[in-house]
Amino acid sequence: MNTPDGRRRIACGLLILLAGGCTPTAIPTLIPTPAVLPPAVTATPFPGAVLPTSGPVIAVPADASSTPSAPPMATSIVVTADLAPPPLGLPTPVPLLPESGTQLLQQRQVFMGRLDLPGEIDRYAIFGEAGSLITVGMSPSPGSAIVPYFELYSPAGDVLARGETVPGLPDAVVIGLTLPSTGAYILFARDAGGQTTGEYAIAYGEGLTFLERAQGHTLPDTVYTGTLDRRGVRDAWTLDLTLGDVISAAAVSGDGAFNPILELIAPNGQVIRVDDNGGGGLNAVIRQVIAPQTGRFTLAISAAASSPPGTYTLIWRYDASAPTPTSGP
Repeated sequence: MNTPDGRRRIACGLLILLAGGCTPTAIPTLIPTPAVLPPAVTATPFPGAVLPTSGPVIAVPADASSTPSAPPMATSIVVTADLAPPPLGLPTPVPLLPESGTQLLQQRQVFMGRLDLPGEIDRYAIFGEAGSLITVGMSPSPGSAIVPYFELYSPAGDVLARGETVPGLPDAVVIGLTLPSTGAYILFARDAGGQTTGEYAIAYGEGLTFLERAQGHTLPDTVYTGTLDRRGVRDAWTLDLTLGDVISAAAVSGDGAFNPILELIAPNGQVIRVDDNGGGGLNAVIRQVIAPQTGRFTLAISAAASSPPGTYTLIWRYDASAPTPTSGP
């Protein structure tokens, strides 16, 4: 399929999903070679970042000119044998309030924690508003033997959710949790068995993902492919639009089992449009969206909550371009 004719057929099929059909002028004569995800690279760990395909990758902060400092480490709570929590519960006060030694988590910023002793429990706080939808994830660092496990408590002190790993995947994730009230939610993180030590990464985000992986810049009428093999992580592809541009985009399941969700996000972070299965079957399509401003937008692809890991194909096109400003007489 990686031939000029094969790539034209892939692009034609995707463009048909965009309701634009496939005509000789719909795409260039030769579609550039599909952009394939680069291999995961482990960067210097410090906050502000994304998880890779395997293990946490810590990205450069917004101020790229600053010198990275060592990541903050979670303050651990050592639980003695006679006070150790039962397998499915942690003794906590009611109501719960942030205490000294509690690390505040910021949205989509990775925090690096470490369990130095068997029985250690790290404590975090997440401030959220009633009705917000969040996703929380905890992952072992490369080379760490811990099996992530966490419990999230509501401001009233009730156990709201438990994050556990599933067979074949290393992350403990709670996806799409609706917060019942406004306040501080307390999260206790530990090794599932309570005996293993090691480092881990933890983060949360609004919506159905807690982290994103930057995949690079895209051009119209060009096919891109990617793989999502971790729960709660989204791939972010950028595109430049002008106020008034009208575009459509499609994310197609690569194996017929992976269920992609496609989002178009404005430069200010606002989600403009989201789709799941709008293109028939498991394919996601966003049709004829008008750019509300000029700037760098993001096409974000994530997996539906019940989706297995898998591959996808992404393409976008102009339905209409904004008029080019002309100079006066």
